[in-house]
Amino acid sequence: SSPLVKQRYHGIIIQPNPNQLYLNGRLIHNNSHGNYRVGRHGSHYPYSIYMEPAFIFKFFYSPWNDAMKKRKLQIGPTLSQHSVRRGLGSHHLTTIEKLEKKYKYYATLT
Repeated sequence: SSPLVKQRYHGIIIQPNPNQLYLNGRLIHNNSHGNYRVGRHGSHYPYSIYMEPAFIFKFFYSPWNDAMKKRKLQIGPTLSQHSVRRGLGSHHLTTIEKLEKKYKYYATLT
């Protein structure tokens, strides 16, 4: 099978923003544990920001098949009431209809 980057014809370039690293950044490390913050959207390890020439291909709706849809929908029901009340992980509280709408939105940006 060919690499995902050759299989997909649409996508968007997200410009790096050091103030929003948790949205698009990634932690690359060789530690035995990532020492992650809540939701694994950051780490307590020190980090460096590489604005260029590094970049990330983010295929967050690929492949768009039943297995991926189930994966996206399985997280919400596992959130604790404490997390829900604090708004942690609220993006996981979704429906298949909302996911389809989001997928179509991102697919049409190219």
